[in-house]
Amino acid sequence: MRTENPILITGATGFLGSHFLLWLSQHRPSTAYAVIRGSSNGERQTKLQQALHGAADGYLPSPDWRKVLADTRVVRGDIEERLCGVQAADLEALRDAGAREFWHFAASLNFEEKRRELIRSQNVDGPLNAIDLAIQLGVDRFVYVSTAYTAGAADGHFEEALHSRESSFSNAYEESKCEAEHRVTSRCAEHGLPLTILRPSIVIGSSFTHKPAGTSSGLYGFIRELHRLRRRFERADGPIRMHARPDVRLNFIPVDAVMRDLMRVIDAGFEAGPILHVSVEGGVSVEQLVTRSSWELGIENLVITPEPLEAPSPLEQIVDRRMAFYGSYLRSEKHFSRSLPDTWSIGCTDFERYVAEGVAELRGLALRRAARRKQRAAESA
Repeated sequence: MRTENPILITGATGFLGSHFLLWLSQHRPSTAYAVIRGSSNGERQTKLQQALHGAADGYLPSPDWRKVLADTRVVRGDIEERLCGVQAADLEALRDAGAREFWHFAASLNFEEKRRELIRSQNVDGPLNAIDLAIQLGVDRFVYVSTAYTAGAADGHFEEALHSRESSFSNAYEESKCEAEHRVTSRCAEHGLPLTILRPSIVIGSSFTHKPAGTSSGLYGFIRELHRLRRRFERADGPIRMHARPDVRLNFIPVDAVMRDLMRVIDAGFEAGPILHVSVEGGVSVEQLVTRSSWELGIENLVITPEPLEAPSPLEQIVDRRMAFYGSYLRSEKHFSRSLPDTWSIGCTDFERYVAEGVAELRGLALRRAARRKQRAAESA
């Protein structure tokens, strides 16, 4: 039996995709068909279960993720393959199901130049394979989840429009997402497939609990790098400088704010767009980020300098390498136009709680790893 507005989704085992399934189940009950990579159905189900459980941990009360898991139909696939690797029998079943929307969340968050080929395969070829699958299935709309940082490395105010592919980009990730937006727009126009591009800014955990709720990137990646370096900071003689602009504001947005925006887009029948920023007004300063993260980690000698470092010490060079991905975000400020109704903001107290929960999760993970190592050592003794 068909449900109203069944959807097809990639990236359901990722951060945004898993939260989307939880919210959609409450907002507009629909059968979701999730294209998931894995060597067996058991592996694919386990990946989805873990993602939904992690997402649900960010809310009070916790949503019934087990019901969402039971209601989600898992389809074997791989976005790097033609038609996302969906087999003929599954294609026929999906046609019969009559999915009306295709939501493409899947992406690689890698950024290193050495992984450029892999990044492009997942972030450019992946959505094109998804569009070809959408066309085969006759869906009514393709929704591509991109990033606000397709704008590139420059400071400035950026509109809800395609950005130049000739821009200077901070990393291979940004470049791949910008190229993908252009390619997706052309492919959908060529086939007359309605398109919506959603551009979240830097997504953090849930405002309900302030927990990471399934993500380890962005804010939490920055905290993790400082956490790894904290012992070196303790042994350092004197202050350690980090090149960043303290006044730059970072566009952090809670994942539940992102989901509210997505539900509004659905309610409005996708009338807005075709490109929409999912972002906040204002933001958190780099000074707040560094100061609060350092305080939570017990780091007392990290200082921000807005100018490039002269004669950096060996440790300062290590910090610079470890923070290579975050450097451009810490030194260039962007403002994103927003046509969606309402705006979001994060206060100082709320931000402190996000950082505290991020550090707590890191420490909990370290304790669990230490316990596993101890157990393995005992078993092998």
